[in-house]
Amino acid sequence: MYHFITPGVKGKNGFTGKAVPAVLPTLTHSQAVTTISNEAVAMFEGMVQTCRQHHIKLLVFIPPFYRQVDGEEGTVAYLEKYCKEKGILFYDDSQNSDFLHHQEWFYDNVHINVIGCDEYSKMMVPRIRRILKD
Repeated sequence: MYHFITPGVKGKNGFTGKAVPAVLPTLTHSQAVTTISNEAVAMFEGMVQTCRQHHIKLLVFIPPFYRQVDGEEGTVAYLEKYCKEKGILFYDDSQNSDFLHHQEWFYDNVHINVIGCDEYSKMMVPRIRRILKD
């Protein structure tokens, strides 16, 4: 589910992801970043428009982070509001407590590694199957 595109580098079935690091990340606690750049908004809205033009059903997932956040992240708040207004399915797993107990599933505080990718995929598959049935 989580792909990195690096020319010439392929993993199992074409999948590539962050490796398990030699030193695992430390759980951090921080204040939420409450802003989102105009550039990020424009890029996201452009992607939504492209999906609509090509009749692609868009699903938005925020993967787990290995950090606890006080307050609401600006990016997450924007995406949640925008998706609700546009009828786009949105899932925010950024603070998923199951993942916060598994530092070995992370490359760093904001990227899951290949083990975390497998775990997150197991969690997402039932959701996606329900969506595809509708």
